[in-house]
Amino acid sequence: MGAFAMTGADSVAVFSEVRNLTAASLSVAGGTFTGGVEIVTLSGNADLTGGIFNDPGAFIISGNFVLAGATYSIDGTITLSDDWTFSSGAFVGNPSVTFNDNGKVSTIAGSTTFNVFQSVTAAKQITFTAGTTQTMTTLTLTGGAGANQIVLRSTAASQWNINPTNKTVSYDDVQYSNNTNAAAIQPSTSTNSGNNTNREF
Repeated sequence: MGAFAMTGADSVAVFSEVRNLTAASLSVAGGTFTGGVEIVTLSGNADLTGGIFNDPGAFIISGNFVLAGATYSIDGTITLSDDWTFSSGAFVGNPSVTFNDNGKVSTIAGSTTFNVFQSVTAAKQITFTAGTTQTMTTLTLTGGAGANQIVLRSTAASQWNINPTNKTVSYDDVQYSNNTNAAAIQPSTSTNSGNNTNREF
């Protein structure tokens, strides 16, 4: 399938059978999308700017994820290759997101409360917008030694905030991180690239 788009306030798309949906991109600007399929796979972007999006069991996005006005009802997991943006709208439930594809730098824009925030892809870089706060129930970052570390950076020469409850971290390279949780992040192996708070190395 090419691009899948919904624009009208009265638009309804319901996938009632258990099957997979593959598309170039997905845009929901109005109406209601119900992903009754097991897996939705996009080779491009997901832009949710209006209406209601009831997500599938697994949402795999090779491009960007943008929530800017829609209501996103959480039911499954998200695997994302590129950027994450949450500027307006609402999540019903907290998303579980895995960042993959070390050929792309994933930039996190806006503050989000995640159920799971995860990357287990060696040499993946995730860049956080300075001043934003990412809250998560479970943080999992597992890179590799040397050039295979997961790289965490800021969009500017100032800190980004993180508030994880449960933490499993190894082989990451961090800069400008401010952990606002009472418990310090204690990775098994980590590189301090400077200006980090409440984190052990």
